[in-house]
Amino acid sequence: MRIVVRVCVTLICVAIHAAGPVQAATVAPQPIINPHPPQAGAARDAAPKPKAPKRPRHVNKHPGDAEITQKVRLAFMRVQELDAADIEVETQAGIVRLSGEVENSKLVARAKQLAAKVKGVKKVDSQLTVRRD
Repeated sequence: MRIVVRVCVTLICVAIHAAGPVQAATVAPQPIINPHPPQAGAARDAAPKPKAPKRPRHVNKHPGDAEITQKVRLAFMRVQELDAADIEVETQAGIVRLSGEVENSKLVARAKQLAAKVKGVKKVDSQLTVRRD
């Protein structure tokens, strides 16, 4: 058995020597790929994502006074029996003040009702008067 092993080793050495010196091939290094991705809940090596700053809850929750005024005027324009040009609308801190003259007391109540339905209106102060002809 020793003779067989020696012959095999000798034959291998002769074959390697006959082939000549082996030159290393230039190969770009490949990234190491983990065949087993991390399990859910496992700690990751990457840095944690920065958290977005929390915004205060009151930001953009209610429309501003100018927006409320525009929405009230628009509501008046959609009603045919109301002449929106005769009603002045002012808003301060969510309180809408209506002033001007309308044809009858029903229109006073209708204008007040429409203004109160607009989002952001806290109170309606109606100083509308009935036009006397």
